[in-house]
Amino acid sequence: MQQAISKGVALRVEVVNQEIEIFTDEIRLNQMLQNLLSNALNNTFEGDSINVKVVKAKIQFFCSV
Repeated sequence: MQQAISKGVALRVEVVNQEIEIFTDEIRLNQMLQNLLSNALNNTFEGDSINVKVVKAKIQFFCSV
C-alpha cells in the first residue's frame, strides 16, 4: 500500500493458518479489505504500524486490523 509507505507507516501482515480457502465475491472482499486498511491508515500516526492478522477457525476465518 503506497499510502502507508509515503506516510511512514509500517504494514505488517500475519496469516496464522497458511491454507485459507474462501468462496466469496472477490470484488467485495477486496473492497472490504481496502476500506479497513484505509480507515486504519487515516487513524495511524506517522512512524506507527498497522497490523493485519488472519486466523482460520474451523469453517470461518477472522481478519483483524
